[in-house]
Amino acid sequence: MSGPCGDDFTLQSCDTLYTMAEIIDAIYHHGPVLGGGLVCNPCWSWSGCVCDPVCTCQIGGGHAYMLYGYDNDYNPPIFYFQNSWGTGWGQSGRGIHSQAAYEQLTYTGQNFYFTGGKDIRIELSPHGTVVARGDTLALTATLENYTEQTQSFSAWTDAYLPNGNPYPGNPVAGPVSVTLQPYQQISKVVRHFVPQAAPLGFYRYVGNVGIYPMQVDDDDEFIFIVSP
Repeated sequence: MSGPCGDDFTLQSCDTLYTMAEIIDAIYHHGPVLGGGLVCNPCWSWSGCVCDPVCTCQIGGGHAYMLYGYDNDYNPPIFYFQNSWGTGWGQSGRGIHSQAAYEQLTYTGQNFYFTGGKDIRIELSPHGTVVARGDTLALTATLENYTEQTQSFSAWTDAYLPNGNPYPGNPVAGPVSVTLQPYQQISKVVRHFVPQAAPLGFYRYVGNVGIYPMQVDDDDEFIFIVSP
């Protein structure tokens, strides 16, 4: 299905989500999740249910909506969602929902994420997120071709220091030229030595695929900590 912006609206696959952890992971890695469930009053009259740990309101029927974000540091932990009732409802058409209430009220097996729009994809899986000076940061980088055509592109990774500045030696891996056959997926373990003089703190590690250095077609990232 192509939209006015081209193939970015092509749906290539979908998957069913059953747990809150799966929903959070899908939002983080794939984007908005189509969900929904029972709605309660009076919460739903303004912008969703923030009851925690359980909803004790009156049930007013069922409804579907789009979960587009989450905040596990909020008290209680919440989902952000987009409703379909126009900008006059909630906060310009959007609302919040406590994760505990959503888990209670959602229809089991009726949460879905979709993939599409990107021909190639990168996913980073760190082997650990706390690395001591003089030790090695290890991760697995997975590249995947979602199309029926052979795809050729570059892959590279960058690191960002605790002060937010790019690491002077970027890219820390690559760029390497990659060719993937239709629907092919490959994985590679990447290792980086952490110098004794590395500043302590939180680092951001970003993987990119596209045309180096001017075009990024997909990226993924994680945070790691350099400790004494």
